[in-house]
Amino acid sequence: MSQDKAVIEKDTIRIKDSDFKFTKKLLLFCRDYKVAFCLALLGITSSSVCVAFSAYFLGRLVDEGIQAKNFELTWIFAGAVLIAEICGLAFRFGGRFVLVDRSSKVIYKIRIALIEKLSRLPIPYYDRQPQGRIVTRLTHDVEGIDQFFSSTLSRVLMATMSLVSLSIAMIIANYKLGLLLLIAFIPAAAMAILTRNPIRKLNRKMSKESAAINAQLNEYLNGLESIRSFAAEKWALGVYDQKIRTYLSTAIRFNRFNSSTRPLVSSLCLAPLFLLFYLALGQSALTSALSLGVLVSFIRYCERIYRPILTLAHELHHVQHAFTCTERVFQFLSELEEEEELKATKFPKASKLDGTIEFKNVSMAYPSQQNLQAIKNINFKIAPGSKVGFVGASGSGKSTCIKVLARTYDYQEGQVCINGQELQHYPREVLQKDIAFVSQDVVIFRSNLRENLCLGEEVSDQELLKQCESSGLLAIMQNRGLTLDSELEDQGKNLSVGERQLLAFTRVLLRDPKLIVLDEASANIDHEHEELMHQALHKNLAGRSAILVAHRLETLKECDYLLVFRDGQIVERGSHIELIEKRGYFFELMHEAKSQESLELGLNKSR
Repeated sequence: MSQDKAVIEKDTIRIKDSDFKFTKKLLLFCRDYKVAFCLALLGITSSSVCVAFSAYFLGRLVDEGIQAKNFELTWIFAGAVLIAEICGLAFRFGGRFVLVDRSSKVIYKIRIALIEKLSRLPIPYYDRQPQGRIVTRLTHDVEGIDQFFSSTLSRVLMATMSLVSLSIAMIIANYKLGLLLLIAFIPAAAMAILTRNPIRKLNRKMSKESAAINAQLNEYLNGLESIRSFAAEKWALGVYDQKIRTYLSTAIRFNRFNSSTRPLVSSLCLAPLFLLFYLALGQSALTSALSLGVLVSFIRYCERIYRPILTLAHELHHVQHAFTCTERVFQFLSELEEEEELKATKFPKASKLDGTIEFKNVSMAYPSQQNLQAIKNINFKIAPGSKVGFVGASGSGKSTCIKVLARTYDYQEGQVCINGQELQHYPREVLQKDIAFVSQDVVIFRSNLRENLCLGEEVSDQELLKQCESSGLLAIMQNRGLTLDSELEDQGKNLSVGERQLLAFTRVLLRDPKLIVLDEASANIDHEHEELMHQALHKNLAGRSAILVAHRLETLKECDYLLVFRDGQIVERGSHIELIEKRGYFFELMHEAKSQESLELGLNKSR
């Protein structure tokens, strides 16, 4: 839990881009809908112009209609005011409708871009980032941008256009009085601008602490079984409560700041109206020359300008929140992708994997432990169709070699060659297609058995059942009464460990890979399912290359030769019989494994 906190606290990137640059980044997603957005902007602008004309016609209604007792002009200008208001409402509705419709499509593009980015990020990125933090990027931050596009943007545009059109109308009506009243609005606008940075900082801090809450919650849910077994609920809830209290403290500061500045802006927005009344009642030279109608128009102008400034002040924290979310989303989208981080190059010759795999003096350290090499000077060859076993204690480097071969992590020294070409020359999709992995931690999705086997590939039921029979899964299905349409629970909780392993092995066979890697695939399964796994291996590994990472003796007998790892190096190599006769480190491992198996067998019998 403290590691998550450390990772999150390191996220102290300062915003160097201006608000204009963040707006420009957001508009990059709007390029396909620029005509629609221009039409929406035109509608909103037209609505603002109609509002200005409404105030203008209202003044003429008073002067030329009501005061002059000209009922014909009274009806004409009253109709003009009504038409202007109706047209303004229609333009506003049309503009906002188009804006919201296209904004929804922009948000869809952003969500798709984020999901696609997830599939292109290297595995080390997920080692560095808590899951909750990534989830926050795809949910909370996108929702902040969604709120900006769906509501805030239209309100800000309408307020801005209204402010511009009404300001122009006031200056045209009487430029001296208009300028004076506009100057009186400056304190309110200045207050809104001055509060921008504090709001941005508080918003950024709230977003960071929200990500910390999500990360902590994700960790709590994943570790719930361990928390329950150790009766550590109070401790875990205490840690989670501390995260919430930290967020609450920031949220209270934000609300206090917002609740104190907004009323002040509202009060300052009334200053021009009070100034106008003061000048009118005091018979100022500016107002004494004005007719009653023009004075009414100016009152209407001040009232209409008052609302946009209040709207801008009200929406300011939403805009700042959207910019904070934009910063975090684009920071996520700018992360180095797998091809960039692994420095992959592609050559057309490297089209398939069907030759020798060779490690030449390969050394590698994980990104989080650059000073500690996980493997050192590893050398071995795997000929086509051969089966090689990797043996060694936990942490000896077996799985690291597999991760290097899969390009999950990059190596710093040496060469890894396939068909005589560097591993970097192979497109990622070639490695994914031709190298298949079965680990002891099998991922099962909440869906039916068919979809868990196919994983989106088009495979006939006949072919599925054929592979199930070949792997031994069909016998399990018949004993359990399962069909291809049977629903599996999340992580395959309604299957045993052995059944999940057989499902994973069947899933691999459907891809017809050139190399199969079994990383401790039979470590935790019972002897009955282990026997089925051995039969399936013997039947399906013929003609394929295979790497078997295992401790158990029976699994290792399938191998042509073994590589024995210790402290990141290969210390012994040879066939199973040769290594036993040598009576070295491998012999010690086998003796320990047999002792453990005998102990487990004795315990099972006593039960």
